[in-house]
Amino acid sequence: MPVADVAMGLLSAGGQYYLSEENIKDTRKIGEEAQAGAALIAEQAKEDTAFQPYTATSSLANVATTAEGGFGINLTPEQQAAQDQLCLLYTSPSPRD
Repeated sequence: MPVADVAMGLLSAGGQYYLSEENIKDTRKIGEEAQAGAALIAEQAKEDTAFQPYTATSSLANVATTAEGGFGINLTPEQQAAQDQLCLLYTSPSPRD
């Protein structure tokens, strides 16, 4: 086998090895970038799905959620006065007592 053929074979093998190593590095880099991107997406999804208190208002009352996930009902001053009057009527002693 001529020396030129051996040299060509060695150069070809060396070139293939180098290119395969470069492909492995590039593939590893793409994987690391994809992993970092997935972590950012997961963090954003976590933030976007976190409970956020909100308020719903109607003509009957104002209902608001608490940070703990509970809720409170706030009446208008007129509604509160009517409720207070009803409570007084309900808790007042009967004339028969």
